[in-house]
Amino acid sequence: MKTTLPTLEQLNDESFVKELEYMRTHLTEAGINEEAAKHGDGDVVSDSCDNPAGTVPYRLYAHLSTLFDDGVILDIGTLYGSSALALSYNTKNHVKSYDLSEKSKIAQKMKRDNIDWNIMDFRKDESIEWDKVKMIVIDTDHTGDQEAEFMKFLIAKDWKGIMCFDDIHLNRAMIDFWECFEDDIKADLTELGHGVFNAQSPDKTCGTGFVELDLE
Repeated sequence: MKTTLPTLEQLNDESFVKELEYMRTHLTEAGINEEAAKHGDGDVVSDSCDNPAGTVPYRLYAHLSTLFDDGVILDIGTLYGSSALALSYNTKNHVKSYDLSEKSKIAQKMKRDNIDWNIMDFRKDESIEWDKVKMIVIDTDHTGDQEAEFMKFLIAKDWKGIMCFDDIHLNRAMIDFWECFEDDIKADLTELGHGVFNAQSPDKTCGTGFVELDLE
């Protein structure tokens, strides 16, 4: 593993957490929590910057965005936009967020200079400059098969960079998908990322996986 990963103490440091308060401001002003509650997803975005690392992955994503400058980060699976907001922490990078669901249009109410919101399959976006893409976060349907198809696409592109996969422990399909990566290029960052499914299922583990693809 070539990337120097953060510690739990770094991610939960008071000064770092204070810098993430912009997330609460954007989510509140856009009414994201209220909209999510209408769909029964209120716990998906509530306290997204307040819950500690190891519960939700946003502090981890924000930290990872500081590992490079002047790059592009792809956020695959917008939903209500919390991941994209966290990834936009380093304003020297540009985040491109993608989702196929019309429900994710609510995230477009949040205006942040270094985020573009897209309702489309990222694989069909010909505007992506792949040599500038430094990081990809994948948080979609968690079928395992879909994630595998994304990987085939990226391998065909000969893309190199760092990746995060959400919910690597959520079901058997995702566990099998995660086990396909060789140990020397991956790290299970669940203790720093997405630890629990939701407040109603505190014993159900989601998981966060980190992968490096041929970093020089």
